[in-house]
Amino acid sequence: HSYGASAIPSFAWKMLREKKWGADGAFLYMMAPWYCHGISSQQLGSFPGHVKLIMQVFEHDNVNDPRIAKDIFENINIPFSEKDFIILRSDSSNQTYPLTADHSTPNGDRKFGVRTNFLDYYGIHRLCDALIAYAFTRPENAKEICLGNGSRHQRFMGMWNETDSVTQLYAGDRPPMSHPQAYYMNFWLNKVNPRLKTHELACLDADPGKRDELTLRNYLRMRWFRKHLKEDRERQEEDDNKDREEGYNDGAVQPCDDPCCVPPIDSGFGANGPFTPTERLFPHPGFGDANVHVIVPDSGSGPFPIVLFAPALWKPSTEFYRNLIDHIVSRGNAVVFTKYNYSSIFDHELRYSVLITGFDNGLELIADKVDTTRIAVIGHSYGAGAVPAIGWEYGHNRTWGSQGLALFISAPWYVFCMEPRQFEKYPSHAKLIVQVYEGDRRMDTRIAEDIFYSINCNPREKDFLILSDAVSDECEIDADHDALQSEDSDETTVVDYYGIWRPLDALMAYSFTGSEAAKAIALGNGTPEQLFCGFWNDSTKVRLFISVTDRPQSTTRQGAFLFEWDSFMNPRKEQYFPDE
Repeated sequence: HSYGASAIPSFAWKMLREKKWGADGAFLYMMAPWYCHGISSQQLGSFPGHVKLIMQVFEHDNVNDPRIAKDIFENINIPFSEKDFIILRSDSSNQTYPLTADHSTPNGDRKFGVRTNFLDYYGIHRLCDALIAYAFTRPENAKEICLGNGSRHQRFMGMWNETDSVTQLYAGDRPPMSHPQAYYMNFWLNKVNPRLKTHELACLDADPGKRDELTLRNYLRMRWFRKHLKEDRERQEEDDNKDREEGYNDGAVQPCDDPCCVPPIDSGFGANGPFTPTERLFPHPGFGDANVHVIVPDSGSGPFPIVLFAPALWKPSTEFYRNLIDHIVSRGNAVVFTKYNYSSIFDHELRYSVLITGFDNGLELIADKVDTTRIAVIGHSYGAGAVPAIGWEYGHNRTWGSQGLALFISAPWYVFCMEPRQFEKYPSHAKLIVQVYEGDRRMDTRIAEDIFYSINCNPREKDFLILSDAVSDECEIDADHDALQSEDSDETTVVDYYGIWRPLDALMAYSFTGSEAAKAIALGNGTPEQLFCGFWNDSTKVRLFISVTDRPQSTTRQGAFLFEWDSFMNPRKEQYFPDE
């Protein structure tokens, strides 16, 4: 496991090749390996071919990059028929006992007071038993479990109850890479990796930064490296398409050609409404080339609820949020979206003022069509960090939103222009969703935790949502920092329909009408209605929510994020102490 797994090829070579051990049976079982030292590419290429191998990684392991494991798996001289790459996946179907497949999985799930669980029984013990049996006595039923290349028996991970199965594992010879390298502490393109220059992913001789932290330089390099990793993903997709053409999907019926196809929601929350968006834009008053956008339903007399949309700093354009905005308006809401470009990155008070001025001018244009008693504020990234101040201005200072004040905060950056007393006196009738994403390594989740705990909402009227990547046997859809953005219909996925649109629609419906059905989806604290995210082509459930909680606490160390909680830029680092 981990460092120990990385040592296996070296000492196994000595035992098997030099000492001639294992003539009647030999296997290797490697879990989440660190960088592989002490063995050359030539030795890997001439490894004894009779050895059996399981290479295993864990879905939410952010310590060791699975590309390290993939490199060993692909280059060791063991026939593909005698080795499998296994990915154990997390599951939160049972909210009292979630399964987290992370780097410590082989140690037992100590966090919840349970020494062993389904991940151990089915994902490790069962596979190891079968591998031992197959390597030493060779019964075929053992091979189907340990080296079944994705057979049903191999993927099975047990049942929560009579109808709800634990998320199946991935098994095969072409492992998907679910996260960019910036997700991991020990990433592949690291100068300490001795095999960096021997693998096709090592396309650039560059120093990506320190091993134990994600620096700005490192992050920018990772963005550049990802285009070189794209070829690997495209090869995977080509192989998947070939499998589908040959009918390989374990007998499941394919309702559409794309393995990532999860149909859009056709009714209720998350489904598009009957209205067509109509957009007007005009220059931000007295502010360069920035525009204010007003998007309203094309028909209906209103008045419509107001949605104030504060975008990310790096992508402050409606085009990056086109599908989300059109969806919101289609359901009978008026959206005001404003840019807030400004030359000084540190003058946040002025930047927030620019946001408010843009909203005011947009609202003035449609004053006869909006209902100021119903208001929602949506923010992403820098804009998400501004949501508390925007909500304070309209909800407290102007007393708007008396019939409903909804706040939807997505992957927030640091919060400015808010004193502790303002958080304490926040309009208590506000409803709040704070959402963060598994693959986001830009914004420290402690920033989101601080907002969630500090805003003076009733605990029953707010939820903290951690959204995971959507992963099936044939598909992976990232939930990262840019999850809120989708520019065209081709980019709209199950993460949008079920992970973002559905809880947002329900939050606004509950805030504006008091619907209990809407509350169960928006603020259900883990109800089945809230966690439901549709079905993949093979009829297995899509699982998107790692956690829905009122007590968030990040377990990812700050060095994994580009913008850490303890940064000098964070004005609230003395107001919240996340590690206490």
